[in-house]
Amino acid sequence: MGGVRLQGGSVPINRFVDLLKRLTGRQVVDKTGLTDLFDITLKFSADGIALLRLMPPGAPAAGPAVDGPIVAPDPAPTLFTAIQDLGLKLEQARGPVQVVVIDSVQKP
Repeated sequence: MGGVRLQGGSVPINRFVDLLKRLTGRQVVDKTGLTDLFDITLKFSADGIALLRLMPPGAPAAGPAVDGPIVAPDPAPTLFTAIQDLGLKLEQARGPVQVVVIDSVQKP
């Protein structure tokens, strides 16, 4: 059973939230109020996670690093369970989000 291992040192919570947005494919809002830097190690199942979304093309290597697929003797927990092991919680909620709508495009 394969999994993913994310590890980062001195990671600000806003960078971790950005990573969670890419992993979940959803908007993630930070309501923790945390401002410190954190050392993070997160191991979770790759099921339902698009690893190609982790780092956008040309992105700097700062923040959590991806070690890629690993082999685990036991099934890896889900991303949501792994986050709870860090003492954090992802809750699904509805709320207003800001979007950009492009009505049309023309060549200059």
